[in-house]
Amino acid sequence: MDELSKRLDAIEKRLRKIEADLERVEMIACDHATLAAREKKHAGLAAEHARMQEEQQPEILVGFGQEGLHFETQIGGQGLALLGNLVLLFGVIFLNQWVVNLGQSFIGTVMGYLCAAALFLLARYATGKEHPFLGLLFRINAFILLFYITLMLHFFSSTPLIRSETPGLILLVGVVVAETAIAVRNRSELFTILTLLLAMVTAIVSDRTYIMLGMATLSAVLSTVLLYRLQWRIAFVISILLVYMTFILWFFNNPFMGHPLEARNSLQGGYIYLFASGILFALVPLMKLPVKSQPALQVSALWFNQLSFSLVLMLLVLQFFPDNYTGLFLIITACCLGYATFLRIRTGWMFGSAFYSLYGFMTLSIAIYGVVDFPDTYLYLALESLLVVSMALWFRNKLIVIMNGIMFMILLIAYFISPEHTSPVNFTYAFIPLITARVMNWKKERLEIKTDMLRNLYLVLGFAAVLYAMYNAVPSTWVTLAWTITAVAYFLFSFVIRNVKYRIMGIGMVIASAFHLFLVDLSRVEIAYRVLAFMFLAIISIMVSVFYTRQHRKQKE
Repeated sequence: MDELSKRLDAIEKRLRKIEADLERVEMIACDHATLAAREKKHAGLAAEHARMQEEQQPEILVGFGQEGLHFETQIGGQGLALLGNLVLLFGVIFLNQWVVNLGQSFIGTVMGYLCAAALFLLARYATGKEHPFLGLLFRINAFILLFYITLMLHFFSSTPLIRSETPGLILLVGVVVAETAIAVRNRSELFTILTLLLAMVTAIVSDRTYIMLGMATLSAVLSTVLLYRLQWRIAFVISILLVYMTFILWFFNNPFMGHPLEARNSLQGGYIYLFASGILFALVPLMKLPVKSQPALQVSALWFNQLSFSLVLMLLVLQFFPDNYTGLFLIITACCLGYATFLRIRTGWMFGSAFYSLYGFMTLSIAIYGVVDFPDTYLYLALESLLVVSMALWFRNKLIVIMNGIMFMILLIAYFISPEHTSPVNFTYAFIPLITARVMNWKKERLEIKTDMLRNLYLVLGFAAVLYAMYNAVPSTWVTLAWTITAVAYFLFSFVIRNVKYRIMGIGMVIASAFHLFLVDLSRVEIAYRVLAFMFLAIISIMVSVFYTRQHRKQKE
């Protein structure tokens, strides 16, 4: 009985295991069925989207070598269709203008709208399937003609049908909104670009700051959303161009509306729209775009946006904030540094975080210039360099260090050729690159620096700055002696930290002292100072020579 019970228990355990395996198989099958259904749904949506794109943007006949297609077919099928639609559009416009000039504004307007409706119908029913390219051209003509007829209801007409500007502008904006909705609903990037262009025309025609810049900002919103939802890259880039062109036209008093070409004299909150547009276009790094679009689009949009934003900002500052721009640039600094930190933590994109942090430090430099006068400005700009390196270490981003080195070199050259100098600033420029080099050597693993090129750049800058600082800090008769003492300090420091680079800098300082001694001191320094300089330099040179001779002998042994 006991043996039978054991066998029954074993059989029961096996049955339970089989049931568990069957349940697991059933769950896997359900998961696979669900996944297959989702893939089928996504494939259907993708096919539908592709079909709609093919209907709206038919392929142009290309290739001379394609079988059955000839050059005359392309010219006759598409070239003449394009020419015919262009002629048709201008013909309807001239017909409308002729009727209006006869004093029949209402009849001319009705005729224009009827022609636009006829083009819509032709594009949808008569030629949409059999002649897709012709249907596309009819739809483009219909969009443009509808906008033009509505525009002529009040604007650019000697006998406008609508006397008041506000109703005419409302109708024009309504047409643009309706056409944009149609283009987005049909998922047509081409027609969306067309409506963005018409929106900018409407903004310019309005000739009012809050409408002109408001529509530009709304265009930035739309293009950014469409880039995120539909990955429309071309529409986004064109939108950046159109928006900032609108800002520039607004700043120069909108000459297209008959105003003189000059800087406008009233701001009317224009910088608020500029900041909003710049922030919207800067959101590209946060979007999950297709892999093939990410690097090129993000980098190009980043550069294009910031350069255009900086151009318009510079115009506004020169015109409206020539003396009180500090607060404005401090706000930009805070926004850029905050956004750079967010990009580094959230996305890990090195280039984006480096770019916005450096742009923020650039605006901080401008703000410093607005607060502190020269030459003290150079002092704070040099101290800012340490802040830049600190952020580079925090971000683990050597690109920031590279750009900071280049900017510090430019700043150092500018300081050398400037007419005003003080000892605190001189020695600040001498010590900061040396400190930066030591920090980089200390934290080279964090920055993933594999070569000493960056560190050598800072050491060279520090060497030049120390020469210059000592030259200006002591009387002219003591320059050679001061440089020689500095060389001794370099040698001692190299022994303390056991780093050959500072011995090389010491040798360079000795050579510089010798050149100064023979080229300058021999002609103008008194005999007593000359003897002292010669003897001290000779002793140091011989001691260094003895040291290197012993080192060479030890290496041979």
